[in-house]
Amino acid sequence: MSDAILTEAQARNEEAPMRLEALQQTNYSKSNYQNPSANQARFTDPQSDEILKGWICEHGTKQIREDFPDFSPKCLSYATCLFWRACERIEGRGDHPDIITITQELQERNLLEQVGGAVAVMVGHQAWPVVNSALHKLRKLYQKREAAKVGDGLKEGTITGEDAIKQLTAVVGASRGQFSPIDNEVPTPVLTEEAFYGIAGHIVRKIEPESEAHPAALLVQLLVCMGNIMGRDPYFLTEADEQHTNLFTVIVGESSSGGKGTSWGRIRSILKHVDPVWFGTRMLKGMGSGEAFISLLKDDEGNTPKDKRLFVMEGEFATVLQVMGRQSSILGSILRDAWDSADLQNHCKDQSIRASAPHASLLAHITPTELREKLTRNDAANGFLNRILLVYSARTKSLPNGGKPLYWDEEIANLQGIKEFAQGICAMSRSHEAEEFWCGIYDELKENIPSGLWGNAVTRACPQIVRLSMIYALMDLSETVRVEHLRAAKAVWDYCHASARWALMECRYSLNAMKVLTALSAGGEKSRSEIQQQVFHNHLPKREWKSILLELKDLVHVRSETTGGRSKILLSLKTNQPVQPAI
Repeated sequence: MSDAILTEAQARNEEAPMRLEALQQTNYSKSNYQNPSANQARFTDPQSDEILKGWICEHGTKQIREDFPDFSPKCLSYATCLFWRACERIEGRGDHPDIITITQELQERNLLEQVGGAVAVMVGHQAWPVVNSALHKLRKLYQKREAAKVGDGLKEGTITGEDAIKQLTAVVGASRGQFSPIDNEVPTPVLTEEAFYGIAGHIVRKIEPESEAHPAALLVQLLVCMGNIMGRDPYFLTEADEQHTNLFTVIVGESSSGGKGTSWGRIRSILKHVDPVWFGTRMLKGMGSGEAFISLLKDDEGNTPKDKRLFVMEGEFATVLQVMGRQSSILGSILRDAWDSADLQNHCKDQSIRASAPHASLLAHITPTELREKLTRNDAANGFLNRILLVYSARTKSLPNGGKPLYWDEEIANLQGIKEFAQGICAMSRSHEAEEFWCGIYDELKENIPSGLWGNAVTRACPQIVRLSMIYALMDLSETVRVEHLRAAKAVWDYCHASARWALMECRYSLNAMKVLTALSAGGEKSRSEIQQQVFHNHLPKREWKSILLELKDLVHVRSETTGGRSKILLSLKTNQPVQPAI
């Protein structure tokens, strides 16, 4: 900081040394912000700066620092940077930044007038995706502004060519954090010991030293398979809905190092001996259409009982998402009904197919890149994604020659006994201790839902945990779900919850949804037709609009206004009270 600025501040504030201290701790010059050269002034964005200021005043800096660890307050305007520094000090004391605490902090340091007075502290109620976009823009503009400074310095002869290279290298190096891979930005999921309960945990622990496969992938695939082998008879009643033991699971890992195929091969080698009939006739590899899915479970014309178990193993889940994205495909709705254990039907002019009382499970593999790309291109995230347990998988060790052979005679016999036991069970219940544990976690599971695609993936926490706990109980030869079964199920769910964040955090909102949020970020209402014309150039189909509005239902007001002809749909960012979308 220049001596002139310090001298001026000291002269004005002899009675307020705290303000001088604040200025000394601020590692930027006010003159650099208020008097940039014409060349540097091109790389500013007051609207993005205002968006970020609104977020800081309402939420502080914590989420920005977590999601953008390389973001510097130097990217901000002088006034907004003062807000940032004030929030950092408030957070450093363990307090929460808000209108009152920020105003008090700035007032105590005699900086309130410099930011525009108390009115400047009023929050802007900005949605995080809009802030996310503003952060990217401000960081990029800062890099360009710094590069322009170097150019001005070279032109004016105030810096040497060698210094210019060093400064440009530093600017480029600071920008690399923007392109960090997703697993470096989001914590890697960790499966706690409680998940390894009973025979399922025993089998995984026996495999683990002799395999490169991830223990979570081994465990969840075993649970999904056993849940299907057990059949439809066991159920747990949640209000009027029956929860059965069928699960949908997608193992997410990199193509070369995810260990997805390795983990499935280990589980497959055991289960083919547990129920050879199921393995030979009830396991489907690949899934081409909803009609084909129903046909495999359709009712017989006579009274011959039919095995309604169906286990779908799809090595390339991206193919399923691609099929679901076709305009005429019914696969998505059929899979949703199958997870719900509802009767499956398809009516067309030539024939009608019905499959009553299905017991279908799904196991699939996909890379995180494919998952993010496909889920942003179709509406698979709406009502389907939350029925899937996403499971992070990665190679855990290097075994060039593989592990030693393992023998499973005892475990196979035990799993066969579990199958026979489960097929004789109907209604299941919880023990008193398990009921108390469930009541203790229920509200948190219902209310602690993140936003965006990650939130869409984890909104069915309660039924997923119920189903997992049933499988743990039945594999413990118990028709009563005890607290240890619930704890194991909750541990698996917590891992899947973290896996969904790891897999989807980079695209919390689809690209088109982000465009809509950006269009609304200036405030006020905009009509859907106006956004359609200005943002999408009239190329966005109507069905895509429905998907976007459903995706943004927690962030955007949607209201219908009657005009002389067709109703006008108006959109605006929410501030306080939620409004029911008029879709």
